[in-house]
Parts: sequence; C-alpha cells; structure tokens
Amino acid sequence: MRSDIMKAGEERAPHRSLMRATGLSAEDIKKPFIAVCNSYTNIVPGHCHLQAVGKLVCDALLAGSRDNITVICASPENKVS
Repeated sequence: MRSDIMKAGEERAPHRSLMRATGLSAEDIKKPFIAVCNSYTNIVPGHCHLQAVGKLVCDALLAGSRDNITVICASPENKVS
C-alpha cells in the first residue's frame, strides 16, 4: 500500500517507534494511513461547517488511521480587490 513508504522495512524502524510513541499499536501501523485534508477554520465564515464535514469523512474511514491536516486556501470571500 502507498503509506508503506513511511512505515515498512528495517530502515523505517525509527518512524514506527515514533508512531508507537504517539499511541498507535502495531496493528494500527499495518493498516493504510489515510489523511483527510480539511480547510476548516473559524476565521472564514464560509468554512465553519467544514469541521463537521471533516469529522464525518474521518468517521467513515474506519479501516485506516485518522489524521487531520488543516490547510489554508483562497476562496471568494478572501478575494483582494
């Protein structure tokens, strides 16, 4: 699987030890890692609902480990005149 690039093989033992230190089990590490990128922020009113959308998507991905990465993106509300 694609996420094995960061967790499989002897050379990735340090990576796995850091993952274990964050609370992942050996079984968790064997599962695919799926990151859900979400542009939720409480600063832009049009993005406030995205926290709930991101949680819904993460809950639907029960087969993999969860990780949320917040990204900032331009939107029509942020347009500079």
